Amino acid sequence: MLSIRGGRLIGKRAYVLEGMGAAPASEAIESFMLQYYEANPEVPKEIALQVDPESIEALTEVLSQKRNGKVTLIVPQRGAKAELIDMAEQNAREELELYKRNVLATQAQSLEILKKLQEALRLKEMPLYIEAYDISNTGSTEIVSSMVVFKEGRAETKNYRRFKMKVITEQNDYGSMQETLLRRFNRYQSGSSDEAFSTLPNLLLVDGGAQHVNAAREVLNDLGIDVPVWGMAKDDRHRSHRLVNGETGIELGRDQDILRFVASVQNEAHRYALQYNKNLRKKRLEKSALDDIQGIGPGRKKLLLKAFGSVKKLKEASLEDIAKVEGIGEKIAKIIKEGLDRKN
Repeated sequence: MLSIRGGRLIGKRAYVLEGMGAAPASEAIESFMLQYYEANPEVPKEIALQVDPESIEALTEVLSQKRNGKVTLIVPQRGAKAELIDMAEQNAREELELYKRNVLATQAQSLEILKKLQEALRLKEMPLYIEAYDISNTGSTEIVSSMVVFKEGRAETKNYRRFKMKVITEQNDYGSMQETLLRRFNRYQSGSSDEAFSTLPNLLLVDGGAQHVNAAREVLNDLGIDVPVWGMAKDDRHRSHRLVNGETGIELGRDQDILRFVASVQNEAHRYALQYNKNLRKKRLEKSALDDIQGIGPGRKKLLLKAFGSVKKLKEASLEDIAKVEGIGEKIAKIIKEGLDRKN
């Protein structure tokens, strides 16, 4: 994308639309423009394109509304603007080649690390598809788990999944891990159409030591599923330092590439589980703080949260500010304030 102002080139940027290699150029350009101008408030009067977008009239209308003025889309065939389009296309080709080289280099490095991991763990197959699990809880509430996926050494976020415990109701990491794996691999055996559940991993990693590995392996054995299981054990400073399988252990410090990779997998599983835990805890706290106050129904709750953003900010607000919210008034504001104060 070239930016022209006053007849002068003032900037250029390159973008890669992943997954659109088979799409017609008209579709790709329209998709890019909708995404780009959705995120960028400044829409120019005129936009020169390589080809007509798929729905030129609809796109022109969308951009004109965004600009609050007429926007013209053109496909120049000759002259200075056509030369600029040629320049943009050449720049795009060069950037694409650079991107491809970087992707190939990254893939080669990832496969080299996976080969090292295969040798270190003595796996029959290269672990091209890895699943990692972690448990997070707030005591006996918000007991959740994460399943993160690494495909060919890179995070496959579209196949991440999370679980809220249904059977385990008390803090029990081993039981929670078993419930998670039972639900996940039952989906596999039932022929789930969900890609995340229909694929069998080459390696399964769990956050923890030998006991976590044994708990996971017990579920897999009962289901008749043969997948290598290793535990990502941490040291006293909560840093990844060993992989264990209940029989032996591998010190990760011997190979920095493997250490960094396992640490990234472990951190990602932990982050995803913790994020889900925090979201559920926030919903629970906000729900109990407002829903137990007499006279505050779903409508008023929505108005209050829209006005203040969170229950925390609502608690900090003055009686006068709460009363100003549409549909609240001084009488209801006083009830809200007293109700929230009782919960502190």
